[in-house]
Amino acid sequence: MARPIHITHIVYHFGTGGLENGIVNLINHLPADKYRHSVVCLTGFDPDFIKRVEQPIHIESIDKAPGSDWKYYWSMWCVLRRLKPDVVHTRNMTSMEYQLPAFFARIKHRVHGEHGWDMSDLGGSNSRYIKLKQALRPLIHDFIALSAQSAEYLIDKVNVRQAQCYQIINGVDTERFTPVGVRAEAPAGFLDDNCIVFGCVGRLASVKNHRLLADAFIALCQSQPDIASNLRLIIVGEGDTRQTLEQKFKAAKLSQQVWLAGNQQQIPDFMRLFDLFVLPSLAEGISNTILEAFASGLPVIATDVGGNGELVAIDKSGTLTPSDQVAPLAKAMAEYALQPQKIKAQGINARQTAETKFSLGHMIDRYAAIYSRN
Repeated sequence: MARPIHITHIVYHFGTGGLENGIVNLINHLPADKYRHSVVCLTGFDPDFIKRVEQPIHIESIDKAPGSDWKYYWSMWCVLRRLKPDVVHTRNMTSMEYQLPAFFARIKHRVHGEHGWDMSDLGGSNSRYIKLKQALRPLIHDFIALSAQSAEYLIDKVNVRQAQCYQIINGVDTERFTPVGVRAEAPAGFLDDNCIVFGCVGRLASVKNHRLLADAFIALCQSQPDIASNLRLIIVGEGDTRQTLEQKFKAAKLSQQVWLAGNQQQIPDFMRLFDLFVLPSLAEGISNTILEAFASGLPVIATDVGGNGELVAIDKSGTLTPSDQVAPLAKAMAEYALQPQKIKAQGINARQTAETKFSLGHMIDRYAAIYSRN
């Protein structure tokens, strides 16, 4: 029997996040007799998050400090020479530069994925990043774009040849994410049968723009006094903007109607607490959390950025609102809150969409085909 193909995933940090969830799905669902995996982190990993990985893996970190330092290229080269993977897969700008030590370590198949953008490169507009990616491009054999926008960016701006660029939309585990199952335990007295629950899952970082969601929820409660007491907001995730959000809700006297749940491992259980899912990001690739919400039977209200428009079918599985505008988002939230039948109908459509269009099996097959290339 041929030995399994060894894939080393190089990531900035291995913890809760959409990009990292995608890696977990790959590791868990690629056939273990054909593929094995290692994860090399630049800045560490979350031991609790690793528990989601169902297959044996090797994981380590080079413990990179902030800023630029050539010694970390040497550290990565040493790790790769020791691991001897068949494939190295980097993702986004934060790890793409480590294609350089992968090249000098003579890794025979080098893959890079574009998953979206952060605050320093909204929409792929950072010219310095474009030049750096153009310089690294000859070292990379295959590029993977999650969204059509990312594919266009790679071909038109980074000058990747079309034959080297593959768009692979994320898949979702419709057995793990399902409307029926265990629900997370909410704080005492937080929920009752009359509540309408808006939910969001994502790290509390500026690019995820939870500030917009907070402002829209406050505006919604102020504009709908008849139902305001029944409205709830749950945000799952942790990060730098938490204190700002807490202050906003406290000033609006809505702290008792909002639950900032922090990092959680059992995301499907939290999804089952929600009636609707809201994604207020400033930038996205193909959002794992939108697909997980669909699979959980939830309509999605998302800002019209990145690949969100490729996923959300307006008036069928959700709606789109302009980026970073409070009034349209608050209005969309109100329309759902006032029409429970709309929530139910679109939730059914969302689940069907997840099952028929975004199967995990199709995604796994596409990645397997690339990893198996010589």
